[in-house]
Amino acid sequence: MHPVRPDLLAKLPRLAAATWAARKQTIANAAKQLTRRMNEQTTLNRRLIEAKLKGEISQSDFQSMKMSIDTEVEAIENERKLLDSEALTMESLTKQKDHQPVNFAHVWQRGTFTQKVEMQRAFFPDGLVFSLENLFFEPRNHQVMERYSLLFDALMEVGVPDGI
Repeated sequence: MHPVRPDLLAKLPRLAAATWAARKQTIANAAKQLTRRMNEQTTLNRRLIEAKLKGEISQSDFQSMKMSIDTEVEAIENERKLLDSEALTMESLTKQKDHQPVNFAHVWQRGTFTQKVEMQRAFFPDGLVFSLENLFFEPRNHQVMERYSLLFDALMEVGVPDGI
């Protein structure tokens, strides 16, 4: 394993703060998108009820659409909970660092996929490369890590890109 370099440790608080600031903005954008999706579902639900009351749709169509809306609302609420959990975890870690050293290995083990990606970006902003000589990852290969970063960003997209 590579020895811990003091210059990297000294940069860590600044890198973590910058990474968290960027992630907070991403979380805020995702929350806005979830709010928009929830509003769409609420409007759709209201219109569905009005159509049923006016006799414009059958009971089976009403139940089918209602179940679809309820499923989407539940998915949106779960995504909101995940965003809130991530924000609380990061805020807790930020406060904890002022009182005691953070055990990053423990945070990594308990972290979600998104949190692990964020930690990787904070610790290795230039990316990692697998060294065949050392049989270990090393921070050097920018092109490979940029491709992985794009892949991770694509995997973490929430919802449909063009909306519903």
